[in-house]
Amino acid sequence: MVPLFSRRRDLEIQSFMAKLINNNCAALESLNEGPRNERRVRLTVVVLLVPVKNGKPNVEQMLPVLTKEFSTQGVAVVTNQRQGFDQVVLGLRWEHCMKWIAAKAKYVHPVGAGFYQVGFLMNRLIPTGDHPELDRISF
Repeated sequence: MVPLFSRRRDLEIQSFMAKLINNNCAALESLNEGPRNERRVRLTVVVLLVPVKNGKPNVEQMLPVLTKEFSTQGVAVVTNQRQGFDQVVLGLRWEHCMKWIAAKAKYVHPVGAGFYQVGFLMNRLIPTGDHPELDRISF
């Protein structure tokens, strides 16, 4: 048996990492999906995702998620939940306060190990005071 931390085979590791990066490269992914109207920017930040139920944010079901990429009209997030994302409010921290954005789910794709990528089309900024239950939330 080979020890777990024995001397690495650099070429094997480099080959594997090159394949991993090439298979997840944004430039190559866009070739598979076809042309997009807007370019995406890969950026990972924490966002609060609040499902909307009966036209109101359901803060009891709020969960933190990580973003994968942004465009000026949309965002893709990674979560371990598959359902409940038709209409949501996304909470982003900006200059020591929260910005809330109404968004609609466009797709849900499994990415493995129980995680999903969910793409949202962002509709509008929610003015402070429109939903007092959101004004009390921060991170």
